[in-house]
Amino acid sequence: MGAMTGRPAASAAPGRGNGPAAQARTMADVAMAVSLRADSAPHGAPPRAIGGAKWIGPGRTVWVHGFEIPGMVYVGSGMPANPREGGGPNAPGLIDPAAIVTPTAAGTPYPEMGYWPSYSTVSPQCRYAYLRWLSEGRPACGNVGYIFLWFYAAERRLLAENPLPGEVAQIAGEIERLRRLHGNRSLLGYSLGLLETIRIKALLSDPGTLERWRPAPETESAGRVMPLAMKLAVACRVAAGEPLPFELALAGVLSTGRGGNDWSGRLAVTRTPGEFTALVRARFANAFPEGFPLQDRNTSMELVPPYIPAARGLALRFAVAPWVRRLPDPDSLLWTGMERLAGQAAADLDAYARTVGNNRNNVSDIGALALLPDELSGLDPGGARQALLAWLGGLPRPVAAVPWTDLAARCTGRGDTPYTARNITMAAGVLERAGYGLEPDPRHGAKPAKPGVPLRVFPVDTAGQADTKLPAAWERGVAAATIIASSGAGGSPAAPDWLAAVAAALGLGSGVSLRLTAHFGWLADRRPSAAEAKRRAGALAEPERLHLAQVLTASIHGGIDEAGSLAILEKAYDHLGADRKALYLAYHTAAVPPPAREPVSVSVSGGSGPSPLYRIPPPPDAPPGKRGGALDAELIRRIQDETREVSAVLADIYRDEHAGDGEHAPDPPQAPPGSRFAGLDAEHAALAAALAVRTEWPRAEYEAEARSRGLLPDGAMETLNMWAYEVLGDALADDGDDPILINTALLPPGDC
Repeated sequence: MGAMTGRPAASAAPGRGNGPAAQARTMADVAMAVSLRADSAPHGAPPRAIGGAKWIGPGRTVWVHGFEIPGMVYVGSGMPANPREGGGPNAPGLIDPAAIVTPTAAGTPYPEMGYWPSYSTVSPQCRYAYLRWLSEGRPACGNVGYIFLWFYAAERRLLAENPLPGEVAQIAGEIERLRRLHGNRSLLGYSLGLLETIRIKALLSDPGTLERWRPAPETESAGRVMPLAMKLAVACRVAAGEPLPFELALAGVLSTGRGGNDWSGRLAVTRTPGEFTALVRARFANAFPEGFPLQDRNTSMELVPPYIPAARGLALRFAVAPWVRRLPDPDSLLWTGMERLAGQAAADLDAYARTVGNNRNNVSDIGALALLPDELSGLDPGGARQALLAWLGGLPRPVAAVPWTDLAARCTGRGDTPYTARNITMAAGVLERAGYGLEPDPRHGAKPAKPGVPLRVFPVDTAGQADTKLPAAWERGVAAATIIASSGAGGSPAAPDWLAAVAAALGLGSGVSLRLTAHFGWLADRRPSAAEAKRRAGALAEPERLHLAQVLTASIHGGIDEAGSLAILEKAYDHLGADRKALYLAYHTAAVPPPAREPVSVSVSGGSGPSPLYRIPPPPDAPPGKRGGALDAELIRRIQDETREVSAVLADIYRDEHAGDGEHAPDPPQAPPGSRFAGLDAEHAALAAALAVRTEWPRAEYEAEARSRGLLPDGAMETLNMWAYEVLGDALADDGDDPILINTALLPPGDC
């Protein structure tokens, strides 16, 4: 087949012209006004003599030089090769009885013909062999030139004239038969193009069929040249100013060349075509409710038939009525809106397509389903989603403690799934889609502990939408939860109430407060170390630390005994870097009767004349030394204000006390800024570099390596993983088992 060509468009607006052009036209109107022409005769016209030439139709015969030739040939003279011109050489497929023929020599039944043979120019021996070949019923032969001589005649009849459908079917059947007999690539290419072209002619003869034409399935167009039928269906709609329906829009954008995308290489298209089509369809309905508005452009090309006939002198064109300006070539139009929509859909399905695999073995896996975009959240091929929802519905409320093995079996399909940050994140995504949250959630910076500690599952406010974007106060809440859990008060019945009061003081909403409660339950089970609490508190800015110290003091619950609560707060202040003197002052202030909020005026009775008024405070609301569980927001605010004022005074008083103590100890040496361990101190950076040389470390060897650098093994592990989460997005070491697994692929290349 020949290559697609075209010419620039005229500058007139689409669908405009003289007279009827001003009327509104539909796609069907445009299709009726288009025909495929090579100066065709009227449809169904009888065989005509051109000069002395005549078409011999199927089922008839003609005698030439003693050979009885079956039909489907032209015989005579005076038929020009170009139907649009009145002169010139004869058509190559015309059998001229006046041309001399000579019998072939023995042993050469089919003498050689050159390229583009013509009956009038080949040798007399070739003419003789051709007539004999026709009379024998066009059998297989070793010279493709003889097949092309007949093909030229069939091509002209199909393209330059308009035979009835029955005759078209007979000629097409003979072409198919000859294709099966001869594997010549040139013949196969031309014959395939001709068969496609006559199908297009038939399509144009019935505009209703063209209007209803749809590609099925749409993804079969991926990576392929847009077929002519699709181009016509698109071009007629654009010429009429009609938007494209979804099927045409998607199939068109997936064709080769759309936006420079090789759609045949996109996993979402090749592995999950059904899901891809469904996702694009859902988004298409929102983005283009009336259809995709593909516009003609002044710089676009005109649509021309892609088939270049095999016979010289024969050329095809689309003829249109005068009121149709032209048919634009869809390949030269701008599909930007569809390119973006389909491209984003493919990107959103990429993780799902990778999980499903080449053979779609994991299509019903709950972990794969969790990767589907929201528009496809209802897909549940194997019922795994319904089973998960039923299990979640049976868990205790509001927060359930669930072992990792149980959670992994429900969310990944395997109870032996490794306990890693990556897998926990995947489980959190599965639960999120089902309307539940998980703590610890690595997406919020949590570092999973050893697998023996149950995780916490809880419902979120809106089904399918967990609070993935937490407020800034969340980090202060986690720091408070870590401090309380590390203090030993985590197991106290009053601890959850204390944490709830902290959440309220921090302004956390009910959904985030429930997440914090779940996180605290997990922390209380694993009892974080004081070092972890101090690191968590130290990650806050100084104003946040001081504010959190005040909140902890003002909200401590009465269920914790006096001595115990003071000891806990002392540790909290130390972790937060706050002055204990401010704690003692604030703690004392919270224990005495609150001052009057407004003056109370009284007078002395019994005297003569007006009695003077005395302004005294009202009586206390409760006896001194008693603090109930109910919080007084105004009291908390007043304590915080007074604490700030006292802290400012004490700062000046105690500044001289520490003048002789020297400055604070200098920070430990840091890894060089350009190294791959930037952000760690030198000791931890050296440990990370040593660990990075192997993917597995027996626990005993790791502990020896850490101690050789003056580091505590557990604390060093936490420091490295917290640094890795912040800088690299995942844990560096999986310390749940022995040996310890090192994620060396996480580290960028480079020296220490």
